[in-house]
Amino acid sequence: GHNPLGGWSVLLMLFSLFFQAGTGLFANDDILTEGPLYHWVSKSVSDRLTSLHHLNSTILITLIVIHFGAILFYFIIKKENLISPMISGIKPWHCDTPAEYGSLWLALALIAVLALGIYSFLYF
Repeated sequence: GHNPLGGWSVLLMLFSLFFQAGTGLFANDDILTEGPLYHWVSKSVSDRLTSLHHLNSTILITLIVIHFGAILFYFIIKKENLISPMISGIKPWHCDTPAEYGSLWLALALIAVLALGIYSFLYF
């Protein structure tokens, strides 16, 4: 039910959320707390992941604010309620054209590229 920009925004927000969780597993604060997988990596890798974790928190908050702004824009300016479809998962469709689905192979290729990128980032 998203337009193309909204779809990319959702993917970016999900990637940022998973990145935040993943880097948090290895993060440390040099004082008291450490992520549960901190001992699996060197101190320098943990410090690098911690700085990326802090940077990504700002990016994630920015994406969330933009998302709320888009919802308010649609609600106030375009007079389209997106809040109830977000809760129920059902949005009324006012068109006779059936929905189309994306390519499964493209999705699998994207997952493989992202997995390879994360693996190379962590181990090289």
